[in-house]
Amino acid sequence: MIKYLSLFMVLVLAAILLPGCTVLTSTPTNSSLENSMEEGMGRLVINITDPPVPLENVKVSFEYLEVHKSGGPWTRIEMENDTFELLDLDGVTELLASQIVEVGIYTQLRLGISTVQIWITGDETPHEARVPSGTIKLVGSFKVLEGGITEITVDINGAQSVQAGNGEYIFRPVVKLLIPDSAKPGEEENGETTETPTPEPSGTVTTAL
Repeated sequence: MIKYLSLFMVLVLAAILLPGCTVLTSTPTNSSLENSMEEGMGRLVINITDPPVPLENVKVSFEYLEVHKSGGPWTRIEMENDTFELLDLDGVTELLASQIVEVGIYTQLRLGISTVQIWITGDETPHEARVPSGTIKLVGSFKVLEGGITEITVDINGAQSVQAGNGEYIFRPVVKLLIPDSAKPGEEENGETTETPTPEPSGTVTTAL
């Protein structure tokens, strides 16, 4: 009798305390989710990444180089060298052009791309890359002083510029114009600079600084 009475008291006490109890739950694991799937169903996991192209080198040949003076026309610049192997230029600077031009503030630089060849690791022969944008246009102001020397740099990231897809290689230039502080116009000079926008050539990559 005492045994049954004790069991009865335990059940009564549990009934009183149960509403105030905290119910502990656990998050279903992947295995439990897999087990709960209906027959004939499965889980699809989709990730995203951007694997680099295994490059040996990227050779770019330029067709022309032009600079645009504020309020003036485009000026064609003769190139000292028109072909560069970009991956060889990591930490190295090579001469593209050097020419005497009118003094003043220049606001844009334009490079026409002729061909791009891609060397892939393990391949004996290069691949011709398609160039959707035949022209690179860099927007950024720099000044040429009378009797002085203005030196700027076109920085092309060859490794980041090459993409692979649909059985071909595509060259989309990742490029910026490096202008030293000594060549940057002051605020007053920039304030006096006004110009009519120049029409873009077809297929131009424009980088504003």
